[in-house]
Amino acid sequence: MKNRIRELRKKKNLTLVELSDLLFKMFAIKISPDLLSKYERGDRKAKSNTLAGLAYIFGVPTDYLDGSKTIKSIIIDGVLDRLKMERIYFKVSEERGGYPVEKLKNYIGEEMKSDFITFLLSDAYEEKAGTDGESLNVRIIEAIRLISNAVLLRTDTDNFSPSGIFRHLIFDADSIGQEFESDNLDFSTISEEQIKTINELLPIIRKIREQTKTAFEQLAKDKNINPETGFERMIRERKSK
Repeated sequence: MKNRIRELRKKKNLTLVELSDLLFKMFAIKISPDLLSKYERGDRKAKSNTLAGLAYIFGVPTDYLDGSKTIKSIIIDGVLDRLKMERIYFKVSEERGGYPVEKLKNYIGEEMKSDFITFLLSDAYEEKAGTDGESLNVRIIEAIRLISNAVLLRTDTDNFSPSGIFRHLIFDADSIGQEFESDNLDFSTISEEQIKTINELLPIIRKIREQTKTAFEQLAKDKNINPETGFERMIRERKSK
């Protein structure tokens, strides 16, 4: 399993000395150029904090840097993780709304071949973007997001069933203006005039949010659609036993 340290260092036009200096300046990690050379050759294995520092400098995932994964495998794993969060049921039969992992991997593979994703992950994109462009890490994250959304649209689970659509609409309505009501909002970074505007708008935003939620809930009721997901129903039924 060959790491990609040398390849990425050369791509950044960094010498071993310069890379050693960067590690120390940015992360207080003291690694000699000679030891870095041994890491590159695979004679020594870098510690996890050193790998993390190098990955940050190169703008790549650590498991890509150490050679344990390819870009494709990182994206496949990332998309599958997102699909799990969206409650795609891997271990449920297709008849019950589940999707075999291999079928999902085929969908992912097909989406990865799209012109935009191919360009996004290519050296050509990096060359066009120049030194101020997005790192490979950022582009991989964006590819995972785009492919996840595309794969979800190809499934037939609660996510895009009528009940799933209503659930998403109600959830989106509930999130309107949440950033302004966050306990973590740092008012020291905005002007008094902006604070005044936020305080004036918040009651209106809350009213809009409640009216929108109520309208979606009423529409679901009129259509005789329960926006509760199969997963939520399963949990509720278990608790009631």
